[in-house]
Amino acid sequence: MANDPTRVLLRQMMGAVAQYDKSMIVVKLRAARQRKKARTGRCESAKPYGYYPGEKAVIERMSALRAQGWASTVSLRNSTRMTSSRAGGNSGGA
Repeated sequence: MANDPTRVLLRQMMGAVAQYDKSMIVVKLRAARQRKKARTGRCESAKPYGYYPGEKAVIERMSALRAQGWASTVSLRNSTRMTSSRAGGNSGGA
């Protein structure tokens, strides 16, 4: 009975309607995202670091440390510019 022509016709029609409905939702969401991006300059994704309270102070502190010559942790691990006093300071010796 699964190959009954009437059932096949109904299944195909329901599939076509579902596909059309999904396409319309995509079109509407895309237009809404474009309007929001034109209005605010941003749409989707996570908020940038510094958006929430307290994060701006952290960014300012990071900038100050970088200006003093400190680099990020990743840069320090990969850096060959590290001085021996900094590198040997955490050796666990006397």
